[in-house]
Amino acid sequence: MRWEKWVSSSSGFDKESSLAIKGLAILLMIAHHLFAFSRPLTLALDYGENKQLYRFIGVSGKMCVVMFMFVAGYGTFVSLQGKSNLFGLLLKKVKAIYFEFWKISAFPIIGLLLLGLLNVGLFEFVANALCLSSSINGTWWFLQTYIIFLLLVPVSFMLVSVTKYAQLLILLVVVVIFPLLSKYAPDGYFRSSIHYAFYYFPAFYCGIFFAKHQIYNRVLSVFVKRSSQALLFGVVLALAFAVRIVWGFNIATILIVAALCGFASLWRIRFFVLLGEYSMGMWLIHDFFIDPRYLSKWMILITDSPILIFLAIALISYFLAYVISRFWTSVDRVITGSALQKY
Repeated sequence: MRWEKWVSSSSGFDKESSLAIKGLAILLMIAHHLFAFSRPLTLALDYGENKQLYRFIGVSGKMCVVMFMFVAGYGTFVSLQGKSNLFGLLLKKVKAIYFEFWKISAFPIIGLLLLGLLNVGLFEFVANALCLSSSINGTWWFLQTYIIFLLLVPVSFMLVSVTKYAQLLILLVVVVIFPLLSKYAPDGYFRSSIHYAFYYFPAFYCGIFFAKHQIYNRVLSVFVKRSSQALLFGVVLALAFAVRIVWGFNIATILIVAALCGFASLWRIRFFVLLGEYSMGMWLIHDFFIDPRYLSKWMILITDSPILIFLAIALISYFLAYVISRFWTSVDRVITGSALQKY
């Protein structure tokens, strides 16, 4: 059937399932940054009678961070569980993330410098390059928070390995208390870092918890029929959405993401998988087209349609992320080929 080219069945939450979630998350991130704030580009769009709808989509898109963190925690446990020299492997992972960040961000930074749209001092540039600051691109704060969570992985792994009741108590404290503590981050240079760390650590930790206890595999083994599995995830999703809208509890957002990951463990939409493969590049690039300091004034010349601007930013970001990825792949092949020729 034609739809099978775009939707494939899955028998658990695997790497492609995580890519599908990342693909959906990056679209929500673009919507969040485009529609949730009073930026010049946002205010210049013609929403007609749907302004509140776009606003709702933009605000709801904030859950993209929870999606990325949950998947990151899940994948980290799956890839590193039982490994010796855990901290050494984590340092290698952090180094790889930094290199990927530098390879992708170099292109927009060079482009903006050539266009005269970026004026940054040496200290500020180094701080951004080391993820100590995100003044060049406000969305880059995520990387610093993710690195902090990776360095805390040994502690997280230890916490999900204690007795069953202690694990549940720790999970409750992390999910309920940590978001509250984020409101009391002390003033200073790292205030935002501390706030984000406390607020989003529950999602990362829940990802580790779900992976440790193989929650999705257990659900799929208990509810054998695909329809029953989908119904369960659908009920959790609907209830979590209702609780999130009415009370705004942080745990509800995590349950929404957990339910979406549940659906991804049943079916993978190829479109989202393709986006997920280049989600890091899209994340690092897209806000340059929304931030008023850079290219947003050119975007409004294309159209004032919210949906078309959204699609344009998504497509351009994907295209640039793809081209940059292909470029570095070619460079790696040339370097590898040259190294082999020496021997």
